[in-house]
Amino acid sequence: MKLILGTVQLGVDYGISKKKPTLEQSLEILNYCLENNIDTFDTAQDYGNCEKIISNITNKNINIITKINFHSKDKNLIDYDLILEKVKNS
Repeated sequence: MKLILGTVQLGVDYGISKKKPTLEQSLEILNYCLENNIDTFDTAQDYGNCEKIISNITNKNINIITKINFHSKDKNLIDYDLILEKVKNS
């Protein structure tokens, strides 16, 4: 069985408590996951500083699934520069 950790609460106030953990607590959670063979994390640019928190993991054998918001000002146009910028920032 494969488990994936959803990480929205690491970056924004979310969930039952509506309170995100500290950086130290977040890293403890992520490291606990890695120690227990959970190496895939679901995140998004809209999750506050969650991607930055995940970037603190020193184990390079992780999988990150991220969602990027590609909304442009004109919904009928594809803004390739915006897409490239958001992918690079992620």
